[in-house]
Amino acid sequence: MARSRNTQPKKYKIEENNYPRIIERRPRKGDIHPFTKKEIRELFNDIPPEYLYKLKTIELMPRTNNGISLIGKYYANEQKIVIYSQAMEFVGEIDWMIVFYFMEEVGMPVPDYSYSKDCKLEVKWNKEQLKTLARETIFFELGVHFAEINKTRRKPPHKIVSGKHARIHELRLKEIIRKKLS
Repeated sequence: MARSRNTQPKKYKIEENNYPRIIERRPRKGDIHPFTKKEIRELFNDIPPEYLYKLKTIELMPRTNNGISLIGKYYANEQKIVIYSQAMEFVGEIDWMIVFYFMEEVGMPVPDYSYSKDCKLEVKWNKEQLKTLARETIFFELGVHFAEINKTRRKPPHKIVSGKHARIHELRLKEIIRKKLS
């Protein structure tokens, strides 16, 4: 059988000077960015090159609304990951309990929270909890990016079909980093 570019394993080459550009915008008043540009660059050292391949930017942006916002998001058409600033304390909807249950399930530190009289959730983060949540978000979004750039291949690496497998790649990425650190 003839070999084509779609059936050959992709060679991922990324050098330090080709890492994604990191843009840091001023956080919203009262918010913080969980990571600095330097900390994100240090995180790159432990990430396999195939996860950073073709990623153009990681942007630290202020959140856009007064309430709770996403921690981060991947924009496929721009090939960038956006990490939003976060408030250290906020009052939000009960829906955030789902996020806290997930955090407990994967062993992440859960912030202090309580219920107000009108059934709102009052949440207080510390910097390390926000940093852990942002790191998990970056890993997840890198998995989405990896799935996205490989979804058109006939025989994609690691049996990727679509972005729904991002969680699998996030776990694979964490395992690789855990092995490097131990």
